[in-house]
Amino acid sequence: MDISNYRDYLVSYHTSEGNRNIRCNGDKLAAAMVDKAVYRIEVIKCWEVYTCNPDKPEEGGWDIVWVESTPDKIKRYPLFDCCITSGYPNDGVNEVITFLDVNA
Repeated sequence: MDISNYRDYLVSYHTSEGNRNIRCNGDKLAAAMVDKAVYRIEVIKCWEVYTCNPDKPEEGGWDIVWVESTPDKIKRYPLFDCCITSGYPNDGVNEVITFLDVNA
């Protein structure tokens, strides 16, 4: 895995109270690896996502939202239908929803 100082990562690690997640950039990732019992590192991206109609979930492509998440967790976003693109919105107008915890 290539680590960049310009990207954010979701670092999952074990604790005596259970598993935890923290968000790190490239500079802090090495410190997290030393200090914690890390078992997973995922790149955080912003995804343009189609959601399903909440009244008729079988009807996909109902609404478009921008969601900041990982490639694994984005598929668990509520009413997820499919990803259109990934990357960051460049117009500064789109509201971005953070979805990093599947239990949220």
